[in-house]
Amino acid sequence: MALPWVLAILSLLPQMGAKNPECDNLIGIPISNTTLDQLSGKWFYLGSAFRHLEFIEWAKKVHSAFIYFTPNKTEDTVHFREYQTFEDKCLYNSSYMFVQRENGTLSRNGEGCVYRSGPSSGSWGVGGSEGALRVLGTESRRQYYELLYSQCETPEPHPTSHPEGLFLPVMGVYYFANVLPTKDPGIQIFAYYPENQEKMGLSLYANTTKVTPEQMSEFHGAIACLGLDVSEIINTDDTDLCGPLEKKHEEEEKKKKTEGTTEEPALD
Repeated sequence: MALPWVLAILSLLPQMGAKNPECDNLIGIPISNTTLDQLSGKWFYLGSAFRHLEFIEWAKKVHSAFIYFTPNKTEDTVHFREYQTFEDKCLYNSSYMFVQRENGTLSRNGEGCVYRSGPSSGSWGVGGSEGALRVLGTESRRQYYELLYSQCETPEPHPTSHPEGLFLPVMGVYYFANVLPTKDPGIQIFAYYPENQEKMGLSLYANTTKVTPEQMSEFHGAIACLGLDVSEIINTDDTDLCGPLEKKHEEEEKKKKTEGTTEEPALD
């Protein structure tokens, strides 16, 4: 009588020991020109799952974000313009990422100067090659910036003497993101520290502000492959304080095209 039960268990063993083949092709897929073409355009940040405590704290304070990617396939760079509703302010970041085609990664340098247009505007911008706005959420940011102020070459006043307009330095750090292959071209999934159990993370971007169940299922599958849990996902909401700034930049861009110039939007 026990034989059928034993056979049933034995038949399940190969399945229990099998690894999802899709997980094997998740990290380290080379970046091609097709990948960069799919990356081009406007993407909405919709959520993430992180183990890195610093990134978790950042994700909790981000209400919404969207980003424009403009790849340069000849120079292997990606120009990005990021609008982020962070707590009660709009953060604007314009810089470049470098493409590591064989590794399947994008990297961004956190060295540069953060520009604050003034406490009343609620808007921040970035000069230089800044890519690490995470420090803006810390309580001791003013002391931190003052210590590093000498690294910024700027005609702006010292932050302690004139807070209405100033450039502030941030520490140079490289951030790497693995570009994960997706079945649906309407979403982008990026992985961070995939080999580090204590720092690993994933973020989801889509070309619309809402995703389909199938798209979310693909994101959940990537989370499972890395050993994360869907309960660790921190979603964004509909709060957007960057719409006016985006509109202003669009108007400036139209004006420059009319005048025959190609300069980037002014920082606010």
